[in-house]
Amino acid sequence: MSSDASFLSLNSVTFGQESRLLIQHFSLAIARSGFTVLFGGTGSGKTLVMKLLAGIYHPHEGEVLVDGMVVGNLTPAESTRLKRRMGFVFQDAALISNLSIRENLMLPLNQHLPDLTIEEKTDQIKNMLTRFGIIQSIDRRPADLSLTQRRLAGWARALMTGPDILLADDPLTGIDPVNRKRLMMELASLKASGTTVVCATQSLIGLDELADKIAVLDHGTLIDFGSLDDIHDSTHAITTRLLADDRQTHMINRT
Repeated sequence: MSSDASFLSLNSVTFGQESRLLIQHFSLAIARSGFTVLFGGTGSGKTLVMKLLAGIYHPHEGEVLVDGMVVGNLTPAESTRLKRRMGFVFQDAALISNLSIRENLMLPLNQHLPDLTIEEKTDQIKNMLTRFGIIQSIDRRPADLSLTQRRLAGWARALMTGPDILLADDPLTGIDPVNRKRLMMELASLKASGTTVVCATQSLIGLDELADKIAVLDHGTLIDFGSLDDIHDSTHAITTRLLADDRQTHMINRT
């Protein structure tokens, strides 16, 4: 078991693709039951960090630990148990295109809760889709849904097994105001329940109300890490530029 302060951690991690280093000697510790925001522009490495935490990618050097377990050293059984504990909200939803929403949400239940009856699984799926306001889409395929509906279905799938860790990639961008409010309430509820939440975003607006810690990333480097006040007080040029750009974009979107 890990300490609460380093429930999720990357320890001197190096990772690259196509002969190009994306992060090098990168370290970050995320607290149990905390709400952490990875803040940075396109190509900053925030999504990569989350995929390393999820075990989608494995580091070339260094270690990724979840609750004291080295992700790259897990047995198949340990990996399956960890996947049940972890939900991942992909920016593009990552639904399987030739399956209905019902069938997409059935997949994690079949894998992690095989002892449930088909009726019990179906009830859980209907309850989750109702929770996200898209029950009418249960038997439609992803291509038949709007972008927002697909992303809500991705949220529903990520939460199907009741994970105690949620990784959400750009969870609010491009979401209409009504569903943005719905997702903010969902995130607030998850935080209140003790779920460890990590969100990657290009905009702090909204998420800053929930964040316990904010990590500022740029080109695979951790620039700043601290509370919202710490980030606003930062004198690092990249942090101040990102904050200024974020405020300006928000003002333009409101006009």
